[in-house]
Amino acid sequence: MTPNANGRNHHASLRANRLRAAIVGSDATVQAGLEKLASDTRADEVIVVTDTYENSDRLDSYQRVAPIAAKTKLAPNVVP
Repeated sequence: MTPNANGRNHHASLRANRLRAAIVGSDATVQAGLEKLASDTRADEVIVVTDTYENSDRLDSYQRVAPIAAKTKLAPNVVP
């Protein structure tokens, strides 16, 4: 089944949004990205998703990001 133009545009938009939210790089880059995301969105928590095929790669990624996320400064959930 071939998607229509609206379907293609919708999927392209979803991919663009997902890539815009991606934080990829060194430990310092990831920490800076998480802090910027939390500051920009006033988030008081983050959910990390690692898309890899191999389970061992996914586990390695989570083990690397866990200490970074733990020391990331998040905004308190306070309504002004």
